[in-house]
Amino acid sequence: MHFSHVALSLVAAAFVQADLQLDSDDIPSQCRAVCNPIYDLGRTCEVDDDQVTDDLTEDRLEAQCVCTNSSINVSSYAALCASCMDQNVTDRDDLDDINDILRTCGFASTTYTSTASYASTTPSVTATRPTASSQLTTTITPGAAGGSGSSPTSS
Repeated sequence: MHFSHVALSLVAAAFVQADLQLDSDDIPSQCRAVCNPIYDLGRTCEVDDDQVTDDLTEDRLEAQCVCTNSSINVSSYAALCASCMDQNVTDRDDLDDINDILRTCGFASTTYTSTASYASTTPSVTATRPTASSQLTTTITPGAAGGSGSSPTSS
């Protein structure tokens, strides 16, 4: 009986926890330019668990920071990064983090083209790391976020 409660708690924790940060070694070299904005954003938005001790609040703050960032068009860059990685990774589990970002934020997929200008140009990302639960102002609803900042172009 005790084991089933522990197992259920672990399953629930795994379901809630979404990693909204790319691992640098998961990003193929062909995808660096288009994925670096998402990588940088994830690193900036990582909440210090010494400052916010509630895991659910920590996850929500990170999702709010990543999904609603307005310095870049997060939905476009995340989708392009996912497509580029899908085309170029050798280990399919390298897609887990970018897929978590797409799923958590509710971003639609798109198709990456290596000859487009976004494949060689990386925009600057600006974000402020959340430090307190009082900064939680948005409930992320899949498909409702996306950021309004600079967008990649396909020229």
